[in-house]
This record gives sequence, structure tokens and C-alpha cells, in this order.
Amino acid sequence: MAPGPGGDHLEPAQLKRMPLFSEASDEELKQVAAFAEAREVS
Repeated sequence: MAPGPGGDHLEPAQLKRMPLFSEASDEELKQVAAFAEAREVS
């Protein structure tokens, strides 16, 4: 998937490391990853 204008898309494994998603199933993580973007805040 190409990055959107605001950031790079996250992979399910990256989401799994976040406490909010740590207990999500692989299928749930795949669904969320389709919409999640990494953004840098300064």
C-alpha cells in the first residue's frame, strides 16, 4: 500500500507492539493496519 499524504502505513506487527492493540487478533490487526498511518509530531 502506498503511503498517504500524512505518513507511512503501519504493519500489523507494529500495531501489536502498542498497548492499545497488544491483545488484538492477527485478523483485527490487519483490518486496523489498512487505515493506520505513522505520523511524526514535532
